[in-house]
Amino acid sequence: MTTLTPQSSRLLHPPEIWLVLQALGSVPVSAEAPPEITTDLRALAAARTHLLDQGLLLAGAQGRLEAAPEIEALVRPAAFPETVFMANIADTAGRGDTARLTCFSWTPAACVVNWVDAASDHHFERFAPQAAAECIWEHLASVCALDVDPPDLARPPLNPQEMQREIEQVRQTVLLTATQAVRSAHPISEALSWFVSGRRAWLMQNSDQGTAPAPHPAGIAELQQAVQALVARALKG
Repeated sequence: MTTLTPQSSRLLHPPEIWLVLQALGSVPVSAEAPPEITTDLRALAAARTHLLDQGLLLAGAQGRLEAAPEIEALVRPAAFPETVFMANIADTAGRGDTARLTCFSWTPAACVVNWVDAASDHHFERFAPQAAAECIWEHLASVCALDVDPPDLARPPLNPQEMQREIEQVRQTVLLTATQAVRSAHPISEALSWFVSGRRAWLMQNSDQGTAPAPHPAGIAELQQAVQALVARALKG
């Protein structure tokens, strides 16, 4: 498997991402930081000083902060995307555990991968826009449970009781949603999902007739093909 190298990457602490979003105009400069960012004004002041010292924020006219070109190129596509792919990965389906969320934001200039870790720090990785399908699949392949066997094509379909047992033994679920024209009045969304039970992956995606998705066994190659086809359709639209 080819491993893509990001054009740029950076980790930003919560107060830092708040200041960067203000500098980009994504949130009002006068807005108070929400509790999940910080309730400590000293932390915001320290983050401001740090970003200015690092040259990641620049003092513009009337003292307004502006994002340096490096940060502009890395964060703006995530703040103002045209198409967004959201991956929701849950390792214990139905047991109340928080899912891992990863956002892939696309513009004609870049594809930016963004996620928040357990320490609430924000990670950003920028890739070329034409690498979106490969980038999304490689990220999913690196974090998903894909230690699965190829499907046994000679095996008859499971009956309802057998399928119920598979569902009861699920160890991971993955939902990938693609949304086009996210900032328009009429965004368009499409999704696919799969779950892993034991050493089998079960793919669910809408049929051409628009019927409800039914799970069918799938190998890694089919999962990759489904993900990259979803990305291609979303970006073509």
